Amino acid sequence: MVKSVLTKRKGLLFSETTWHTIIEHTVLAAKLDEKEKYKITSCPVAKLIAALPYYAGCRNPDQLAVLKVGIYLAACRDPVLFSHRKNQSVRERILPITVCPDGDSRVIKLVTDFLELISLNDHLADIDKDLKTGHPNPLIDNVFYYYTRREQLIQKIKSYSDQTLVWHLSLLADPYTLAWW
Repeated sequence: MVKSVLTKRKGLLFSETTWHTIIEHTVLAAKLDEKEKYKITSCPVAKLIAALPYYAGCRNPDQLAVLKVGIYLAACRDPVLFSHRKNQSVRERILPITVCPDGDSRVIKLVTDFLELISLNDHLADIDKDLKTGHPNPLIDNVFYYYTRREQLIQKIKSYSDQTLVWHLSLLADPYTLAWW
């Protein structure tokens, strides 16, 4: 992965420095220990989530980034509350992380597509373990949904008008291969 990704969208900058500042605020707010700090700092999904308000051109992107990473952290810490529920799509589960009221809706949809694809990959990777443990996994009842939905998401990402942005976001978290939620 590239060590520094700088992108200017609507005058806002997301960089490695910005990422580490967001992490420091998250550490304070969530009282993370060093092990948890390292884990969240090295997580490409968390970094993509933090970058969303900047790429989408939101007001107060720093505040939104810390809030979004906090939601992601809560989902990781409390899988019972944030796990999939009957009749809930993978996308519906992601929406609390990607809602940005004043951001560019096209960028928000693109990042949501990235996160949905990453989540689907993660569900497929975990399917055997989840079958044994009884952990909710939307692919257990319909693994063929994965292949159909994955192809739809890939086509949406490939058809996005700003392929430079797709490339920048892929440097943060590659949606085609990443299976880590």
